[in-house]
Amino acid sequence: MIVDARGYTCPTPIIMLKQSLKTSETIEILIDNEISRDNILTFLRDNDYKYLISEQNNFWCISILNEENENINYLTNEYPFQSSRNEDISINRAIIVFKNDTMGFGDGDLGNSLIRGFFSVLSETEILPSHLIFYNAGVNLVTETSPVISNVKKLQVKGVKIVICGACIDFYNKK
Repeated sequence: MIVDARGYTCPTPIIMLKQSLKTSETIEILIDNEISRDNILTFLRDNDYKYLISEQNNFWCISILNEENENINYLTNEYPFQSSRNEDISINRAIIVFKNDTMGFGDGDLGNSLIRGFFSVLSETEILPSHLIFYNAGVNLVTETSPVISNVKKLQVKGVKIVICGACIDFYNKK
């Protein structure tokens, strides 16, 4: 399967890749920006996928061997794929804390865009944190008008515990 992610910025290429990994034995993803390339390579290494990367005319082609798919019946030693195993991945043990309603410091529009992208990717990932904790201005992320509330709810349905600071809710008058 070929996934053409050229022209898309993060987090869209990684979401496209993750959706494709659910159904295909081998995938080629086409990327035309370094940030998406680096994020995809980190994801592949962290999740022990075997891959090849080649640079084409103004884009990269990453070929992925999806050994997770049960339908694969070829030998991996026939392919010069790279692999990096991460044995220490803990499933459902991480806790993520949000003390602000944007990501990072600096431009507010960029911070809002980054937090939306983060929650979009987090809600689609296979390895989830056990808890999301919201305090101080971070409680704004769990209001009905929050741009990320649908992803927070999706994570809650998947079993992630949502912890909200009651004093902060009172302070910001968000009841």
